[in-house]
Amino acid sequence: NTFSATFPRKTLRGEPRQWRITAAAGGAKLPPRDEAPTPIAIQAVASPDAFGGAPGPRAPPRYIDLLTASGETQTSRLKAYPNGAVILPFVEAE
Repeated sequence: NTFSATFPRKTLRGEPRQWRITAAAGGAKLPPRDEAPTPIAIQAVASPDAFGGAPGPRAPPRYIDLLTASGETQTSRLKAYPNGAVILPFVEAE
């Protein structure tokens, strides 16, 4: 599968060949104009207002999909979150 995104070059800093990239997906509710988006919650059971799959009892990170290194799973990467931290993996641009 392929994912791509396009940004105006002037909005980004630095030299792209020297960047390290992490890819994670989440969701947000679109707000009325001039207001900030609200992240969509992740709960144990999916609902019209929340993604499902949260392990509980602590609120999970707000990622629904995460790019991981070969041989690593999203579950293993996110399992440290009950301790309050997620370290997102970085990859080099090709």
